[in-house]
Amino acid sequence: MEKKKTIPEQVEEIKYRVNRPDLVINRVPKKTLSWFIEWCKEEFEGDYGMGLKWLGEDHMPPENVILVEKVMALEADVEQLKMILAEQPKQEENNGIVTGSGKRINRRK
Repeated sequence: MEKKKTIPEQVEEIKYRVNRPDLVINRVPKKTLSWFIEWCKEEFEGDYGMGLKWLGEDHMPPENVILVEKVMALEADVEQLKMILAEQPKQEENNGIVTGSGKRINRRK
């Protein structure tokens, strides 16, 4: 007959089943995988996701860097448009009135 588990033991068993530490990676050398699993146990209490995140932080640019690059590219585009507009000849200001039929009546200066 099986020993009945206490409530705290049942809670721990459920937590383990829900947050089971596992990792599925293909084509990783066994030595590297063993090192990674041991390292995660020591540094992140077996949390492989945090281990991958920590390793990836050195190789992936932060989100802000990408955003800053995009903003700088947009600013450069705006400056180019301003230069193009500055080079175009200015049109004379029209103080006239256009009637419904399309006829233009100029005001006297």
